[in-house]
Amino acid sequence: MAATAAAMVVVLLAPATVGATPTPMAAAAGSPLTFPVPANSSLGAFHLLTALQCKTTSRVPTGDDTSAVCESPITDVTARTTWKPVRGVASAIGTGTSTMAAGARGEVSGRRGDWLHWGEQLSRLRNRDVAGRVVHAVTFNSLPTKRNDGDGDVAPNTQLLQEDSVLRMLTLQRNSISGMILRLAGLYDVLSVSRVTVGMCQTRTCEDLSAVNVIGSRKGDYYNETHLPLLTYTDGSGVATPVSMADEDLLSLGRAVVVDPTWLDPAGSVPESATAADSWASRAGFTLNARDRMERAKGPPIVTDPLGPEWNPHSMWDPANRSSTARAGREKWLQAVAHTFCQPPASSFVVTDRDRLCHGNGVERGGGALAVDTPHKRAIHTAFWTWDPDHWLLHSKGRPDQARSSDLPPCAFSNTARNWSVTDPVVRPAWLAGHSSREVNPRSASEVALARSINPCAHPLAAQFDEAAAALNVKELPRIMWSPDARYALTRDATRLLAEHYDRSTWGVAPPPDPASASAIILAVIVVLPEAIAIVAMLLSTRRWETRDLTALAIISMGGLLSTVGLVWLTMEEAAGARWRGTSMRDELTAILPGWDEAAEVYRSLSGASLVRVQTLFLSSRRGYRVELLAGLTSAVGVAYLALFTAIAIVALRGQRRPRKSSVPASVASDD
Repeated sequence: MAATAAAMVVVLLAPATVGATPTPMAAAAGSPLTFPVPANSSLGAFHLLTALQCKTTSRVPTGDDTSAVCESPITDVTARTTWKPVRGVASAIGTGTSTMAAGARGEVSGRRGDWLHWGEQLSRLRNRDVAGRVVHAVTFNSLPTKRNDGDGDVAPNTQLLQEDSVLRMLTLQRNSISGMILRLAGLYDVLSVSRVTVGMCQTRTCEDLSAVNVIGSRKGDYYNETHLPLLTYTDGSGVATPVSMADEDLLSLGRAVVVDPTWLDPAGSVPESATAADSWASRAGFTLNARDRMERAKGPPIVTDPLGPEWNPHSMWDPANRSSTARAGREKWLQAVAHTFCQPPASSFVVTDRDRLCHGNGVERGGGALAVDTPHKRAIHTAFWTWDPDHWLLHSKGRPDQARSSDLPPCAFSNTARNWSVTDPVVRPAWLAGHSSREVNPRSASEVALARSINPCAHPLAAQFDEAAAALNVKELPRIMWSPDARYALTRDATRLLAEHYDRSTWGVAPPPDPASASAIILAVIVVLPEAIAIVAMLLSTRRWETRDLTALAIISMGGLLSTVGLVWLTMEEAAGARWRGTSMRDELTAILPGWDEAAEVYRSLSGASLVRVQTLFLSSRRGYRVELLAGLTSAVGVAYLALFTAIAIVALRGQRRPRKSSVPASVASDD
């Protein structure tokens, strides 16, 4: 059965193309692998994002092209600078962030950059009051704001705000079960991108954080009362350890496979690929749904469906279906993401190339009933997707049921491996160290070797319970089924709150200045008027310009120029507020306890608990700024005042140079 599954999944080393779209098999190693091009990009052209293209750079000193792997948008600097060689390393590991593992073959050992965070989250789960069977541990971590606004703090090709973190949230993992993008425009324009992954606890402390195999599981392996599909990783010494939820480098399947089911399994696989493990298999059904909602000041809300009736929570796309229709259905996933990012004002989160990324087939985005940007109206744009090994939604379409179970080998973890902690050092191939959420190049021999080292196994449910769980008469592990409307409640509530209120603990930066009010703008303009009126009055009342008159004119004019500084400052504050961005990562780890006892100890056992991790990236910008209006008004007032001052100064100087008339009467002069 394993050989059959492997033949279905792993396809390497033989050239193949799908229509006109380049595939990993059609691109030469060392050159970019183009992200699959959708048949219809009417909602946005995010497939053109530079960071989505797989840049393949060989990290093996022999120059073996088949070992070219995709660069990762996420880099663990700690792993690149502090990990140590353990076996088979051909050359020293560089200390720079761009040279780590550049010539390293074999394996290295080190701790993850986030090992402290995981330890704190597990402690919160065990020492948190709980009413019922569900306990949450939630943290917010502000991220440094990255903008490509000329300050030199980001690479020139950065096209989205926090682009690396956005791509991380969009990366499919082997234990992914759902994802969502939500944009809510209130007082603040807030966009959130979520990814949901699942696991279970084998030990009392849950420091194993075992990842559950969702994407590659059959229905019978995921929904049953006897076993649970976990994943194992076998290192170069033959030691098998559980793949944890923290192992994003091992769990990553990339992003292209979401829109193109043939990316990791194109037609024309070679015989040797059949010996690879089937950890690239995609057997879980895929659903996608999106909606736009405009809440108006008067009248009922306007609700529209940007994707169409085929994309709804009750229609699942079969991952095994290679037809163009099925592929077109899955291509809408990135279209839904682009649609949300490109809602007006697109400048909030699309930093550069807005015309190219937010235009579909040359048609400019931004029109229509929902293209409003006024604070008294609220727009909500949502898209969510789910993965489920149960294809019951396909039954109504007459599709045959899939195999209910497989011959998964039992998980044979030693006590040492089972008690392994997520905070302990891990062993990784040198080329993989510190690279998570990367795109997967199936042509890479290094990726093939890694895939063969990751295998599913059946973990008996009875083996996960300790004495405390057994005392509660727990019979089976609660299976994890994801309902986006219900399970994203905490994320939705947080988004709604952040859209209306500033929270320093979330963003970690000073709040933006409030937009200039109409009264402040009028006052800034009015302050200039008295000086202008005084200058005109001097012009009308002064017949002869003495030195004291010119001095008074200069003083009044200087006061007017100082008054315009207030208008300039107001414009600068408005521009600074429009440039303000808040970025934060919310990490929600939820334990679904297999049993619950009111008398349970506070520092509870998590053995047998199901784990759900909801990671959400929050991006925020302040609404209501009128930078163009203020800039135009400041320019107009400044130019008008300068023109007035210049004209009067010319008149005054000419009047001062005019010769004095004699004060002696003409008749007296003639008598002399």
